[in-house]
Amino acid sequence: MELNGGRFYLRPLHDDERIDDRPALKKLRVNPDDFISMARISLDRYCWAICEQTSVEMVALGVYDHALGDIVTHPIGDPNRVLPNDPVLPPKTVQDAADDGLEIISRWVDSYFPETVAAETNDSSPSSPASNVDTTAVRAATSVDSTDNAADVTA
Repeated sequence: MELNGGRFYLRPLHDDERIDDRPALKKLRVNPDDFISMARISLDRYCWAICEQTSVEMVALGVYDHALGDIVTHPIGDPNRVLPNDPVLPPKTVQDAADDGLEIISRWVDSYFPETVAAETNDSSPSSPASNVDTTAVRAATSVDSTDNAADVTA
């Protein structure tokens, strides 16, 4: 399922002759073949490549775990790298892609899983699984290892 969020869009992970996300996933210290295989068969975990609007290059990874209600994004490489884009638009970084991806996934979760939102409202809990996301924890989980620009991620 693809999600469009304006400057960034989210698409399923690919490992074919047209688009290959495996090199980007390697930067996150995961086995890319295993990660993509698990993403395809999982019934509770949704994974997306977060891309700049004019490119298929994966600049961040977005993951929603429905069983846990967790949303996490991981920038690929240097989070401060400025992405190429139309010069009339404000510059965006890889971290901006991860942050915007988190918001896009949050909106999708709120609309795609309304029963979860209703159940949490009845339990006097926050209004959605997306609102349960601790942005400090997300930033910590998406921080890049300064020694080799990699972060540990599990599918």
